[in-house]
Amino acid sequence: MFANLKRKLLNSKTALRYIFKYTDFLSFSQYGKDKILDFAIRILLNKGIVSDINYLDIGGCLPYSSSNTFFLYRQGYRGVVIEADPVLAKNFKRERKDDIVLNIGITPEKTSDGMTFYYADGVCGSFRKDNVTAALDKLGLKNECKSREIPVRNINDIMDEYFAERTLTLLSIDVEGLDKEILSGFCFEKYQPLFFCVETAELCGENFLGQKSEEITHLLKSKGYKIYADTYVNTIFIREDILEKMYL
Repeated sequence: MFANLKRKLLNSKTALRYIFKYTDFLSFSQYGKDKILDFAIRILLNKGIVSDINYLDIGGCLPYSSSNTFFLYRQGYRGVVIEADPVLAKNFKRERKDDIVLNIGITPEKTSDGMTFYYADGVCGSFRKDNVTAALDKLGLKNECKSREIPVRNINDIMDEYFAERTLTLLSIDVEGLDKEILSGFCFEKYQPLFFCVETAELCGENFLGQKSEEITHLLKSKGYKIYADTYVNTIFIREDILEKMYL
């Protein structure tokens, strides 16, 4: 009941204006990840450990609902949003005018070639067609699975362009099964974001929910990150040295 009420509220522009203006209590992301991150960031701000809060949101999907970064945006922080779906990217540009929104895909490799992006109305898209068709089957939808060529850029090129002169606070990745590949190509030697928020449960099995991916956890632990929180679907990682400073 409460989930349906929240969904109706988030789809009502009148309700959204009221909520955004008068409350700080609502979580906009799935499973409260934004509130977990907000708690940690407030500690860092209060202790003077950080001052410049920003984000790189890869796979933004929706500008408000189910967003890991909208809570930060409405607090006055800004960042870069990557969304390959042209319709969703257009929504982001309209609703979050102060963010930099790029309608591109992200790859771990250096490439100038585009990639085929698959999508369907009512379902977030993917560069893997089987992810979209499986989602349509699970949801019982008959929507057409469409495709189009999307320009792509290397993850480290994005970091070089937008975060070369400042430390990235949050790197949020939700790209329907390609999270591990993107992280594997990330230049940890050059860039060390304070937080990673990554989808670590496979979207398969009953109700899409499958086993946890231990590979992502092992990779980030080997690069100096610890698990800060886990919602099962997603895991929030924090840089080890930042975690130690938080609780000194």
